[in-house]
Amino acid sequence: MRCALYNVLGTLCHWMQALSWSFNPATGSIESWHGWQPSGATQKYKQIVIIDFIINAQMLLWGSKHVGTAGVDNSLRMDTDPATTWRDMAISHARQVAANHVRPDGTTYHIVEYDPDTAEINKRYTYQGYSDDSTWARGQSWAVLGFALMYHDTGLPEFLAAAQRVTDKWLSLLSAQPAGLAGDFIPIWDFKAPYNRAKDGPRDSSSAAVAALGMLHLAESMGTDSACGKKYLCAAVSTLRALASSKYLADPSSGDGVIAAIFKHGVSNYPGGTGVDVGLIYGDYYGLMAYSKCAQMEACRSIAW
Repeated sequence: MRCALYNVLGTLCHWMQALSWSFNPATGSIESWHGWQPSGATQKYKQIVIIDFIINAQMLLWGSKHVGTAGVDNSLRMDTDPATTWRDMAISHARQVAANHVRPDGTTYHIVEYDPDTAEINKRYTYQGYSDDSTWARGQSWAVLGFALMYHDTGLPEFLAAAQRVTDKWLSLLSAQPAGLAGDFIPIWDFKAPYNRAKDGPRDSSSAAVAALGMLHLAESMGTDSACGKKYLCAAVSTLRALASSKYLADPSSGDGVIAAIFKHGVSNYPGGTGVDVGLIYGDYYGLMAYSKCAQMEACRSIAW
């Protein structure tokens, strides 16, 4: 099937085309939101790129495989070979994330702010994390999943290296959490934030769900028989088991039987005071995707339950 057909695929590819318009050749990256002025931003002329958008770049790769051949329904296109253009954009964006969002120690910044003309970096900072030099848990998990998917879809060794780097850091940060938290695969909302005992962190189940899916893709790409593949597979399974525990899995028999979310104890924006210790729709989505991925992998099924 081709996206030139007037169906769901066609609608999705029109969305991908709109996303491609946000790509800036000067910075080699996709702008997150034009005109957005988050707390911490400079007053300079800017292009903001959030770590989350490495997932959007993967969608351009998907679109490049379904958009159809050049010359098909291209009358309104800005480019005549979107399959090649979108793939190049996705790869370029991921390379810039690896170069500018990922720190030397494998942790990640939430936001990189560029001068959109010169590509010089105005500032690196956070919006939803604890501080500019901290590691926001969901930001790190976006990197885990994003680079794993980029390697899966491109086969480029540089993305395997990036995926391993941020995933190994994710696992080391989990093991280095405060006493009583080490070994728990559901992280505190920011790895550098003070632990609030009364709020049990608070934890962020959504970041665990995203990371679990990323680790499954990484294990599959590396081979579940390899030492590294087994390490990521086992970590993913441990994360899924934690999410399925009574602490994090909502109970449909409690209350009035209405479940607002599948997984409890997520954190959307702690500094902003919104979505703290609640179920989150993206936590549910990526959690279900991770369980589905595990069910499709024989190696995962054999050890999961």
